[in-house]
Amino acid sequence: SSIGSAPPRNALGSPSASLHPLMPPKKASGKTAASACKAAPKTSAGGSTGGATSKDVVWAETQVHQLQTQRSTGPAWLEEMHEWHQGQLELLVFRLQDCSLQSVPQQLRDDVEFYVSQCDGQLVPEEDFFIDRDIYDEVFAGRTSGGATTDGGRAYVRAASSEAEAAVAKELQGWSDGSSGGFASLVKILSQHVACAEVQQAGMARLGALLAEANSGASGNGEASSPPSGSAAKVLAPSIFAALKRFPNDVGVQKTGCSALPGVVKSPGGCTVVADAGGAELAATAMKALMRDVEVCRAAAGLLYAMVQETAPASRERLVMKTAGYDALLREALAKHQTDHGLNWAVRVAMPELRA
Repeated sequence: SSIGSAPPRNALGSPSASLHPLMPPKKASGKTAASACKAAPKTSAGGSTGGATSKDVVWAETQVHQLQTQRSTGPAWLEEMHEWHQGQLELLVFRLQDCSLQSVPQQLRDDVEFYVSQCDGQLVPEEDFFIDRDIYDEVFAGRTSGGATTDGGRAYVRAASSEAEAAVAKELQGWSDGSSGGFASLVKILSQHVACAEVQQAGMARLGALLAEANSGASGNGEASSPPSGSAAKVLAPSIFAALKRFPNDVGVQKTGCSALPGVVKSPGGCTVVADAGGAELAATAMKALMRDVEVCRAAAGLLYAMVQETAPASRERLVMKTAGYDALLREALAKHQTDHGLNWAVRVAMPELRA
């Protein structure tokens, strides 16, 4: 289960039921369920025609009705969460009626009923409210292992690299030049292969590692390493931002990019560069889109942790972080990945600072 929260209703990023990206146009009310799927009689707004599928439709429509009632009488922070679940349930009804889904799994029934029950009688406090955005994943097609889809609802699949691109990625994996010239050369290579996720991931991994070495003053072989120059953040950050924006559904790119950004943050002037360029918002977007992947969540939370360590409570950078919608996402990630110590530490340290 996953915990949701306001304030940032836009942190949830939930589309309205009518604009949900997976929602097909509603069927005309005059079309009977039997004509849509002879093998499984269903219900219409008027009632049930019998059969397992019709019972599932009645169940789903009942949950929708309860959500609508709760939305009309509940607090403002509940609106967007309920609207999102309503859209999912309406899609469920459509799938049942066109027979692309034969039945509703018992686990989904239990999860939806638990979600709805939080508003029956005494409302669960906002800070303890479970959104449960992932409960429909196994029912709806078009999900990847990370839970990402394209804008059209299709599963994201990374495009295969050419032989030349694979060779470049292999070269970057062994990149060891952490000088100003070495960073510039690495960035140039990334700019020449912006459409290749494998190259971007390999390059960002080395950027992150080399920056970490430079910031700590020791190279990977134990030798002293020169600290990054004051211009390093401005040179390196744009390449990372570009990759995160170009491959929003790629688990490897998002994990590696978010992992590399703390190195930028800790370089001279880096936190301001990352904050001003929307780095916190990009990491929040990655966490929301790929919530099922613990490594993406850990990397995104790690960026927030790094930014908190580098800023004062009243700083402009801290204000930017507070408006990125992290609060609800961090609590949801923590609830979903409770046994991950790295994520737990980053969240426990950063969250109180953002609420201060």
